[in-house]
Amino acid sequence: MNIKGGKLLSQNLRATQRFVVHQGGTSAGKSYAILQALLIKAFESQCLISIVSENLPHLKRGVMLDFINILKGADLYNTDMHNKSVNSFDIGRSRIEFFGADMPNKQAGARRDYLFINECNNVSKEVFDQLEVRTKRQVFLDYNPTNEFWVHEEVTPLPDCLFIKSSYLDNPFIDEAVVKSIERRKSNEWWWQVYGLGEIGRLEGAILKDWIEGAFDTTLTYGYGLDFGFNPDPTALVKVAIDDKAKKIYLEELCYATQLTQEQIIGVLRTHTKPDEIIVANSSDKRMIDAIYDKGFNIFSAEKGAGSVQEGLLFIQDYQLVVTPDSVNLKKELLNYIWNDKRSGTPIDAYNHLVDATRYIINKLRVPAFYFG
Repeated sequence: MNIKGGKLLSQNLRATQRFVVHQGGTSAGKSYAILQALLIKAFESQCLISIVSENLPHLKRGVMLDFINILKGADLYNTDMHNKSVNSFDIGRSRIEFFGADMPNKQAGARRDYLFINECNNVSKEVFDQLEVRTKRQVFLDYNPTNEFWVHEEVTPLPDCLFIKSSYLDNPFIDEAVVKSIERRKSNEWWWQVYGLGEIGRLEGAILKDWIEGAFDTTLTYGYGLDFGFNPDPTALVKVAIDDKAKKIYLEELCYATQLTQEQIIGVLRTHTKPDEIIVANSSDKRMIDAIYDKGFNIFSAEKGAGSVQEGLLFIQDYQLVVTPDSVNLKKELLNYIWNDKRSGTPIDAYNHLVDATRYIINKLRVPAFYFG
């Protein structure tokens, strides 16, 4: 079996602890090394291995694709071993299955031997508990340390836990162009702390810090914000309601997907909105807005102008955000959306697709109802 690995692979294979926790920066190779170790374990003895992330699309774009590349690089992949209908791979007498944390039937399903939760900071403690209690041998966890969360409180203090911290410098196979790209961002202190060095980020760098998880208040007037994307930027749709008395803004992520065509975007809107409900979209794509309007949707172009971004963010900062628990990408944006230049009020142009969509609809919801008829 031709598997080339570095220090992280060796640490995974030598680990005897029940919990193996990988905290690391971008391109550290932590997920890849865990996948390599699990593949080796699958060959060593008959076992069932579950690999889990926030949802199945995230798995397919990430660690499942990496796993297929590992198999191909070791000349092990064939179509017979890959059951695409259930997203599993038969490795000798073992099976490796992939499923999303949003699949409750899988959480409460059969017991497994090994568990790997990829980017576990996007998975709730309740889901972890359901999966861990049904795991016989070892649990592997990895994450970028944007902030402290349940792993730091509940797992790493355990005596039966191996904690591994890594950065891009621990990846012997990293491309030089990627190294240069990472190191160009040293001046962004928060980003460098988390994604460069693999250290826990300081949340004071986040622009929108006051948010909690909670249910959407459907008794309030609400609308939808839409930010167009294709690739690599996603098309993002968010449902938003403002409670001025309680100073709360309720948010629910409804779409966050790349490479959506015009017809697919219209299909998303048909699924989540009604014809009379207000949608405010990125004004940069007037052709798309006109096409959506022609299909009977109550869609408006977002008002943009000098200072509109800063004004919108200042308004949102006066409210506590209540984010639905399954709004995974929105929570990720809130943790990573930071100032590029705080003095000028200029945010980074990243982690902002659902945030921008929120600004678009909020500007409309702030206007008295008679204004837009």
